[in-house]
Amino acid sequence: MAKRKRIGFILLFDNNSNSGIVNYIFNMISALNKIDDTFKPKILLIYSDKETIKEIKDIEYKYINYCKLTITPKNIIFSRLNNYFNKFLNINFYMWIKIYRKVDVLYPYLELVQNDVFKNFKNKLRWVVDFNSINFPEHYLDNAKNNNNYLEMISRNKLPIILSSETLKNEYFKIFKNGKNDIRVLKFASSVNKIDFNHINYVKLKYNIFDDYFICPNQFWEHKNQEIIIIALLNLKLKNIKCKVLFTGGMLVNRGKNLYSDKILALVKENKLEDYTMFLGNIDRKDQISLMYNSICFLQPSLYEGWSTLVEEAKAMNKFIILSDLPIHREQINTNVHFFNPCDTYDLENILIKYINEKPFIIATDYENSIIEFGHQILKVIN
Repeated sequence: MAKRKRIGFILLFDNNSNSGIVNYIFNMISALNKIDDTFKPKILLIYSDKETIKEIKDIEYKYINYCKLTITPKNIIFSRLNNYFNKFLNINFYMWIKIYRKVDVLYPYLELVQNDVFKNFKNKLRWVVDFNSINFPEHYLDNAKNNNNYLEMISRNKLPIILSSETLKNEYFKIFKNGKNDIRVLKFASSVNKIDFNHINYVKLKYNIFDDYFICPNQFWEHKNQEIIIIALLNLKLKNIKCKVLFTGGMLVNRGKNLYSDKILALVKENKLEDYTMFLGNIDRKDQISLMYNSICFLQPSLYEGWSTLVEEAKAMNKFIILSDLPIHREQINTNVHFFNPCDTYDLENILIKYINEKPFIIATDYENSIIEFGHQILKVIN
Protein backbone atom coordinates (compact mmCIF):
# COMPACT_ATOMS: atom_id res chain seq x y z
CA MET A 1 0.00 0.00 0.00
CA ALA A 2 1.28 3.47 -0.91
CA LYS A 3 2.28 5.76 1.95
CA ARG A 4 -0.54 8.06 3.01
CA LYS A 5 -0.14 11.77 2.36
CA ARG A 6 0.22 13.84 5.52
CA ILE A 7 -1.63 17.17 5.49
CA GLY A 8 -1.48 19.74 8.25
CA PHE A 9 -4.65 21.87 8.27
CA ILE A 10 -4.20 25.23 10.01
CA LEU A 11 -7.27 26.38 11.93
CA LEU A 12 -6.30 29.43 13.99
CA PHE A 13 -9.76 31.00 13.99
CA ASP A 14 -13.08 30.57 15.70
CA ASN A 15 -16.67 31.11 14.50
CA ASN A 16 -16.74 34.65 15.87
CA SER A 17 -13.57 35.85 14.13
CA ASN A 18 -13.88 34.00 10.81
CA SER A 19 -16.55 31.34 10.40
CA GLY A 20 -15.73 31.11 6.67
CA ILE A 21 -12.32 29.51 7.28
CA VAL A 22 -13.75 27.28 10.02
CA ASN A 23 -16.37 26.02 7.55
CA TYR A 24 -13.75 25.67 4.79
CA ILE A 25 -11.62 23.25 6.82
CA PHE A 26 -14.71 21.40 8.07
CA ASN A 27 -15.78 20.94 4.44
CA MET A 28 -12.34 19.70 3.37
CA ILE A 29 -12.15 17.06 6.10
CA SER A 30 -15.77 16.00 5.43
CA ALA A 31 -15.00 15.60 1.72
CA LEU A 32 -11.84 13.57 2.40
CA ASN A 33 -13.93 11.34 4.65
CA LYS A 34 -16.14 10.47 1.66
CA ILE A 35 -13.37 9.16 -0.64
CA ASP A 36 -12.11 5.59 -0.75
CA ASP A 37 -10.08 4.65 2.34
CA THR A 38 -7.06 3.82 0.17
CA PHE A 39 -6.62 7.49 -0.75
CA LYS A 40 -7.45 9.11 2.58
CA PRO A 41 -4.52 11.18 3.90
CA LYS A 42 -3.34 11.49 7.46
CA ILE A 43 -4.44 14.84 8.89
CA LEU A 44 -2.90 16.92 11.65
CA LEU A 45 -5.36 19.63 12.67
CA ILE A 46 -3.51 22.59 14.15
CA TYR A 47 -6.00 24.64 16.15
CA SER A 48 -6.19 27.41 18.72
CA ASP A 49 -9.79 27.28 19.94
CA LYS A 50 -11.36 24.17 21.50
CA GLU A 51 -14.92 25.10 20.55
CA THR A 52 -13.99 25.19 16.88
CA ILE A 53 -13.05 21.51 16.63
CA LYS A 54 -16.21 20.00 18.13
CA GLU A 55 -17.95 19.63 14.76
CA ILE A 56 -14.74 18.38 13.13
CA LYS A 57 -14.44 15.63 15.75
CA ASP A 58 -18.03 14.65 14.94
CA ILE A 59 -16.92 13.82 11.37
CA GLU A 60 -15.06 10.84 12.89
CA TYR A 61 -12.26 10.98 10.35
CA LYS A 62 -10.17 7.85 10.82
CA TYR A 63 -6.69 9.27 10.26
CA ILE A 64 -6.67 12.55 12.20
CA ASN A 65 -4.65 13.90 15.11
CA TYR A 66 -5.08 17.23 16.89
CA CYS A 67 -2.43 19.73 17.90
CA LYS A 68 -3.30 22.79 19.96
CA LEU A 69 -0.84 25.45 18.90
CA THR A 70 1.39 27.13 21.46
CA ILE A 71 4.16 29.21 19.91
CA THR A 72 6.84 28.45 22.51
CA PRO A 73 7.44 25.50 24.86
CA LYS A 74 6.42 25.84 28.49
CA ASN A 75 9.38 23.78 29.71
CA ILE A 76 12.27 26.20 30.53
CA ILE A 77 15.09 23.86 29.38
CA PHE A 78 13.28 23.03 26.16
CA SER A 79 12.60 26.74 25.64
CA ARG A 80 16.30 27.59 25.96
CA LEU A 81 17.25 24.78 23.61
CA ASN A 82 14.68 26.01 21.10
CA ASN A 83 16.05 29.57 21.32
CA TYR A 84 19.53 28.23 20.55
CA PHE A 85 18.33 26.39 17.43
CA ASN A 86 16.40 29.48 16.30
CA LYS A 87 19.30 31.86 16.81
CA PHE A 88 22.19 29.84 15.38
CA LEU A 89 20.57 27.39 12.96
CA ASN A 90 17.36 29.24 12.02
CA ILE A 91 15.39 26.14 12.98
CA ASN A 92 12.36 26.16 15.25
CA PHE A 93 13.11 22.87 16.98
CA TYR A 94 9.93 23.06 19.05
CA MET A 95 7.69 23.47 15.99
CA TRP A 96 9.61 20.65 14.25
CA ILE A 97 8.93 18.27 17.16
CA LYS A 98 5.32 19.37 17.55
CA ILE A 99 4.25 19.82 13.90
CA TYR A 100 6.78 19.84 11.06
CA ARG A 101 8.02 16.24 11.32
CA LYS A 102 4.41 14.99 11.24
CA VAL A 103 3.25 16.58 7.97
CA ASP A 104 4.27 16.84 4.31
CA VAL A 105 2.37 20.05 3.61
CA LEU A 106 0.65 22.83 5.57
CA TYR A 107 -2.57 24.44 4.35
CA PRO A 108 -4.10 27.02 4.30
CA TYR A 109 -1.09 29.24 4.93
CA LEU A 110 -2.21 32.80 5.71
CA GLU A 111 0.85 34.51 7.14
CA LEU A 112 -0.86 37.90 7.29
CA VAL A 113 -3.19 36.64 10.02
CA GLN A 114 -1.05 33.79 11.39
CA ASN A 115 1.88 36.09 12.26
CA ASP A 116 4.11 33.88 10.13
CA VAL A 117 4.55 31.31 12.91
CA PHE A 118 5.14 28.65 10.22
CA LYS A 119 7.89 30.57 8.39
CA ASN A 120 10.49 27.81 8.93
CA PHE A 121 8.41 25.16 7.17
CA LYS A 122 9.06 25.14 3.42
CA ASN A 123 6.16 23.14 1.98
CA LYS A 124 3.19 25.33 2.75
CA LEU A 125 0.42 26.41 0.41
CA ARG A 126 -1.23 29.82 0.47
CA TRP A 127 -4.97 30.18 0.05
CA VAL A 128 -6.06 33.59 -1.20
CA VAL A 129 -9.72 33.79 -0.24
CA ASP A 130 -10.51 36.58 -2.71
CA PHE A 131 -9.39 39.99 -3.97
CA ASN A 132 -12.05 41.89 -2.07
CA SER A 133 -9.53 44.38 -0.64
CA ILE A 134 -8.44 45.37 -4.15
CA ASN A 135 -12.00 45.77 -5.42
CA PHE A 136 -13.38 47.51 -2.32
CA PRO A 137 -10.49 49.19 -0.45
CA GLU A 138 -12.94 51.72 1.00
CA HIS A 139 -14.35 48.93 3.20
CA TYR A 140 -11.07 48.73 5.14
CA LEU A 141 -9.78 50.97 7.92
CA ASP A 142 -6.39 51.52 6.23
CA ASN A 143 -7.93 51.67 2.75
CA ALA A 144 -6.74 48.05 2.43
CA LYS A 145 -3.09 49.14 2.21
CA ASN A 146 -1.79 46.36 4.48
CA ASN A 147 -3.74 43.60 2.75
CA ASN A 148 -2.96 44.82 -0.77
CA ASN A 149 0.75 45.19 -0.02
CA TYR A 150 0.71 41.56 1.11
CA LEU A 151 -1.01 40.43 -2.10
CA GLU A 152 1.50 42.39 -4.16
CA MET A 153 4.36 40.81 -2.22
CA ILE A 154 3.23 37.22 -2.68
CA SER A 155 2.53 37.78 -6.40
CA ARG A 156 6.25 38.41 -6.96
CA ASN A 157 7.43 34.97 -5.86
CA LYS A 158 6.89 31.62 -7.53
CA LEU A 159 5.19 29.85 -4.66
CA PRO A 160 1.84 28.16 -5.35
CA ILE A 161 -1.38 29.96 -4.57
CA ILE A 162 -4.71 28.19 -4.28
CA LEU A 163 -7.79 30.05 -5.45
CA SER A 164 -11.39 28.86 -5.21
CA SER A 165 -12.68 29.62 -8.72
CA GLU A 166 -11.78 30.22 -12.35
CA THR A 167 -13.25 33.71 -11.94
CA LEU A 168 -10.64 34.48 -9.26
CA LYS A 169 -7.89 32.98 -11.42
CA ASN A 170 -8.82 35.31 -14.29
CA GLU A 171 -8.93 38.20 -11.83
CA TYR A 172 -5.45 37.36 -10.52
CA PHE A 173 -3.92 37.67 -14.00
CA LYS A 174 -5.75 40.96 -14.63
CA ILE A 175 -4.50 42.46 -11.36
CA PHE A 176 -0.98 41.03 -11.34
CA LYS A 177 0.10 41.15 -14.97
CA ASN A 178 3.63 40.11 -13.98
CA GLY A 179 2.48 37.55 -11.42
CA LYS A 180 4.74 34.50 -11.19
CA ASN A 181 2.77 32.19 -8.92
CA ASP A 182 1.74 28.67 -9.70
CA ILE A 183 -2.04 29.24 -9.60
CA ARG A 184 -4.16 26.22 -8.66
CA VAL A 185 -7.96 26.21 -8.53
CA LEU A 186 -9.76 24.25 -5.82
CA LYS A 187 -13.53 24.72 -5.91
CA PHE A 188 -14.92 23.62 -2.57
CA ALA A 189 -18.18 21.82 -1.84
CA SER A 190 -20.12 22.13 1.42
CA SER A 191 -21.00 19.25 3.70
CA VAL A 192 -24.12 20.03 5.70
CA ASN A 193 -24.81 18.08 8.88
CA LYS A 194 -27.75 15.70 8.75
CA ILE A 195 -31.01 17.63 9.00
CA ASP A 196 -33.27 16.81 11.94
CA PHE A 197 -36.69 17.50 10.45
CA ASN A 198 -38.38 17.61 13.87
CA HIS A 199 -35.93 20.17 15.26
CA ILE A 200 -37.62 23.16 13.59
CA ASN A 201 -40.51 23.27 16.06
CA TYR A 202 -38.08 23.60 18.96
CA VAL A 203 -36.01 26.22 17.10
CA LYS A 204 -39.01 28.38 16.20
CA LEU A 205 -40.10 28.44 19.84
CA LYS A 206 -36.54 29.15 20.98
CA TYR A 207 -36.22 32.24 18.76
CA ASN A 208 -39.91 33.26 18.76
CA ILE A 209 -40.38 32.76 15.02
CA PHE A 210 -44.04 32.55 14.01
CA ASP A 211 -44.06 33.66 10.35
CA ASP A 212 -42.71 32.34 7.08
CA TYR A 213 -39.31 33.87 6.42
CA PHE A 214 -36.37 34.33 4.09
CA ILE A 215 -32.90 33.81 5.54
CA CYS A 216 -29.59 35.59 5.00
CA PRO A 217 -26.77 33.71 6.80
CA ASN A 218 -23.76 36.01 6.39
CA GLN A 219 -21.28 37.80 8.60
CA PHE A 220 -21.63 41.57 8.64
CA TRP A 221 -18.87 42.65 6.30
CA GLU A 222 -19.60 45.63 4.04
CA HIS A 223 -19.35 43.62 0.83
CA LYS A 224 -22.05 41.22 2.04
CA ASN A 225 -24.48 44.05 1.26
CA GLN A 226 -27.25 43.29 3.77
CA GLU A 227 -28.22 46.95 3.48
CA ILE A 228 -30.05 46.35 0.19
CA ILE A 229 -32.31 43.84 1.95
CA ILE A 230 -33.22 46.40 4.62
CA ILE A 231 -34.09 49.03 2.00
CA ALA A 232 -36.16 46.51 0.02
CA LEU A 233 -38.02 45.63 3.24
CA LEU A 234 -38.71 49.32 3.83
CA ASN A 235 -40.25 49.58 0.37
CA LEU A 236 -42.42 46.55 1.12
CA LYS A 237 -43.51 48.08 4.41
CA LEU A 238 -44.54 51.27 2.62
CA LYS A 239 -46.72 49.09 0.37
CA ASN A 240 -48.12 47.28 3.42
CA ILE A 241 -46.65 43.95 2.26
CA LYS A 242 -45.57 41.67 5.09
CA CYS A 243 -42.16 40.04 4.80
CA LYS A 244 -39.74 38.56 7.33
CA VAL A 245 -35.96 38.11 6.91
CA LEU A 246 -33.76 36.31 9.43
CA PHE A 247 -30.10 37.30 9.61
CA THR A 248 -27.52 34.98 11.15
CA GLY A 249 -23.76 35.46 11.40
CA GLY A 250 -21.28 37.41 13.47
CA MET A 251 -22.19 41.05 14.06
CA LEU A 252 -18.61 41.93 15.05
CA VAL A 253 -16.01 40.78 12.55
CA ASN A 254 -12.22 40.95 12.16
CA ARG A 255 -12.23 42.23 8.60
CA GLY A 256 -13.17 45.66 7.30
CA LYS A 257 -14.19 48.63 9.44
CA ASN A 258 -16.34 46.63 11.89
CA LEU A 259 -19.02 49.33 11.79
CA TYR A 260 -21.37 47.82 9.23
CA SER A 261 -23.62 46.03 11.71
CA ASP A 262 -24.18 49.32 13.56
CA LYS A 263 -25.27 50.92 10.30
CA ILE A 264 -27.69 48.08 9.54
CA LEU A 265 -29.22 48.07 13.03
CA ALA A 266 -29.61 51.87 12.97
CA LEU A 267 -31.39 51.64 9.60
CA VAL A 268 -33.80 49.06 11.01
CA LYS A 269 -34.51 51.16 14.10
CA GLU A 270 -34.89 54.42 12.16
CA ASN A 271 -37.48 52.88 9.85
CA LYS A 272 -39.21 50.75 12.51
CA LEU A 273 -38.50 47.49 10.68
CA GLU A 274 -38.24 45.30 13.79
CA ASP A 275 -41.29 43.27 12.67
CA TYR A 276 -39.62 42.65 9.30
CA THR A 277 -36.23 41.52 10.58
CA MET A 278 -34.58 39.26 13.15
CA PHE A 279 -30.84 39.38 13.94
CA LEU A 280 -29.84 36.12 15.59
CA GLY A 281 -26.03 36.47 15.52
CA ASN A 282 -23.85 33.36 15.72
CA ILE A 283 -26.24 30.60 16.70
CA ASP A 284 -25.91 26.86 17.22
CA ARG A 285 -25.11 25.25 13.87
CA LYS A 286 -27.91 22.70 14.20
CA ASP A 287 -30.37 25.54 14.81
CA GLN A 288 -29.02 27.47 11.84
CA ILE A 289 -29.29 24.52 9.44
CA SER A 290 -32.84 23.86 10.59
CA LEU A 291 -33.80 27.51 10.01
CA MET A 292 -32.12 27.50 6.60
CA TYR A 293 -33.84 24.32 5.49
CA ASN A 294 -37.29 25.57 6.57
CA SER A 295 -36.97 29.04 5.04
CA ILE A 296 -38.82 30.19 1.92
CA CYS A 297 -35.37 30.47 0.36
CA PHE A 298 -31.88 31.91 0.93
CA LEU A 299 -30.84 35.50 0.29
CA GLN A 300 -27.30 36.29 -0.84
CA PRO A 301 -26.95 39.95 -1.92
CA SER A 302 -23.14 40.04 -1.84
CA LEU A 303 -21.21 42.54 -3.96
CA TYR A 304 -18.21 40.26 -4.17
CA GLU A 305 -17.26 36.62 -3.49
CA GLY A 306 -14.37 34.26 -4.12
CA TRP A 307 -16.60 31.16 -4.00
CA SER A 308 -19.74 31.40 -1.90
CA THR A 309 -20.21 28.92 0.94
CA LEU A 310 -23.88 29.88 1.10
CA VAL A 311 -24.39 28.98 -2.57
CA GLU A 312 -22.81 25.58 -1.96
CA GLU A 313 -25.02 25.07 1.09
CA ALA A 314 -28.08 25.90 -1.01
CA LYS A 315 -27.01 23.25 -3.52
CA ALA A 316 -26.27 20.73 -0.76
CA MET A 317 -29.69 21.27 0.85
CA ASN A 318 -31.64 21.52 -2.43
CA LYS A 319 -32.78 25.01 -1.47
CA PHE A 320 -33.65 27.93 -3.72
CA ILE A 321 -31.49 31.03 -3.51
CA ILE A 322 -32.04 34.67 -4.48
CA LEU A 323 -28.55 35.60 -5.59
CA SER A 324 -26.59 38.66 -6.68
CA ASP A 325 -25.75 38.50 -10.38
CA LEU A 326 -21.95 38.26 -10.35
CA PRO A 327 -19.62 36.32 -12.69
CA ILE A 328 -18.51 34.13 -9.79
CA HIS A 329 -22.11 33.19 -9.00
CA ARG A 330 -22.81 32.38 -12.65
CA GLU A 331 -19.80 30.03 -12.52
CA GLN A 332 -21.08 28.43 -9.34
CA ILE A 333 -24.79 27.74 -9.90
CA ASN A 334 -27.39 27.56 -12.67
CA THR A 335 -30.43 25.82 -11.13
CA ASN A 336 -32.70 26.70 -8.19
CA VAL A 337 -31.59 30.31 -8.39
CA HIS A 338 -33.01 33.75 -9.19
CA PHE A 339 -30.30 36.28 -10.00
CA PHE A 340 -30.74 39.98 -9.28
CA ASN A 341 -28.79 43.21 -9.58
CA PRO A 342 -27.20 43.72 -6.12
CA CYS A 343 -27.33 47.50 -6.61
CA ASP A 344 -31.01 47.64 -7.58
CA THR A 345 -33.34 47.72 -4.58
CA TYR A 346 -36.47 47.48 -6.69
CA ASP A 347 -35.21 44.39 -8.49
CA LEU A 348 -34.83 42.62 -5.14
CA GLU A 349 -38.13 44.01 -3.87
CA ASN A 350 -40.05 42.54 -6.81
CA ILE A 351 -38.35 39.16 -6.42
CA LEU A 352 -39.28 39.04 -2.73
CA ILE A 353 -42.92 39.80 -3.63
CA LYS A 354 -42.84 37.01 -6.19
CA TYR A 355 -41.73 34.38 -3.65
CA ILE A 356 -43.95 35.68 -0.86
CA ASN A 357 -46.90 34.91 -3.10
CA GLU A 358 -45.53 31.84 -4.86
CA LYS A 359 -43.07 29.46 -3.20
CA PRO A 360 -40.06 28.73 -5.46
CA PHE A 361 -40.05 25.54 -7.54
CA ILE A 362 -37.12 23.27 -6.64
CA ILE A 363 -35.33 20.97 -9.08
CA ALA A 364 -33.90 18.10 -7.00
CA THR A 365 -30.19 17.46 -7.55
CA ASP A 366 -27.70 14.92 -6.16
CA TYR A 367 -24.91 16.87 -4.45
CA GLU A 368 -23.04 13.89 -2.98
CA ASN A 369 -20.87 13.47 -6.08
CA SER A 370 -19.74 17.10 -5.77
CA ILE A 371 -18.46 16.42 -2.26
CA ILE A 372 -16.60 13.28 -3.34
CA GLU A 373 -15.05 15.09 -6.31
CA PHE A 374 -13.94 17.87 -3.98
CA GLY A 375 -12.18 15.26 -1.83
CA HIS A 376 -10.23 13.96 -4.83
CA GLN A 377 -9.39 17.50 -5.97
CA ILE A 378 -7.94 18.31 -2.53
CA LEU A 379 -5.39 15.51 -2.97
CA LYS A 380 -4.61 16.62 -6.52
CA VAL A 381 -4.18 20.34 -5.73
CA ILE A 382 -2.61 20.19 -2.25
CA ASN A 383 0.69 18.59 -3.22
